[in-house]
This record gives sequence, structure tokens and C-alpha cells, in this order.
Amino acid sequence: MEAAAYESLSVGLTFGINSALFLDPVKKYSDPSVRDGILRKFIEAKAMGGLMITEPDFGTNALSMQSAYQTVEGGYAIQGTKHWGGLTGQANFWLVVVINGEHSQSAGAKVYIAYELDPELFFKGIL
Repeated sequence: MEAAAYESLSVGLTFGINSALFLDPVKKYSDPSVRDGILRKFIEAKAMGGLMITEPDFGTNALSMQSAYQTVEGGYAIQGTKHWGGLTGQANFWLVVVINGEHSQSAGAKVYIAYELDPELFFKGIL
């Protein structure tokens, strides 16, 4: 992989985004039922994953992130704008990073998985 990445920046970014920024967190932190379904799609359907953290007005400044989630019946509601960055047009799944919009005292961010084939982009919390 390193030799391929040395020869082609796009190949290196594709491998890096899929493995380090998407698959590693999914394998490490997601619920087994969510994880197993995603890994199956990567193996059988050659799916790809990306990461959505940057915002138009704040770039990679996660401390100024405005996209937020709230708990609603049956799941979560996410409101905000993200750059569809890494692997736009190629990814089937995205990790979406948002802040807690319910409790201003709750520091930190939460990560959700978005799946492109879901008509409502149903988000499953993993971290």
C-alpha cells in the first residue's frame, strides 16, 4: 500500500480515508450489529467509507463546529452543514461528526454513520 500511495496521491488518500478514518473507528467502537453489516458490504459489495467533519464556515476547527444532534423518538435528528469531503462521489458510508445540541454542558462530539442507500439517511450512533 505504501508503494502505491507513493506513486499516486489519489490512491494513497483513498486507502487512508477508508482504513484509518472510516474502518478503524467502525471496527473499534461500533455496535457489533452495525459493524458486521458495514464490514460485509466492504467485502462483498466493495463499499467505501468517508469522513464528514469539516464545515463551510469553520473548516477543521472542531471546537467551533455548529452541526448538532438531538435525541428524537426512534433515533436522532442532525442539523447542520458539512463538506462532503473525503471520497465524495465514491463513498457509500460516511462518519458524520456533530456536537450535542441538547446540553450545552456536555462537551465533546458524537459520531454517526450515514449510509447512502438509505432514503432518509438514517444515522446510527457509534461513538
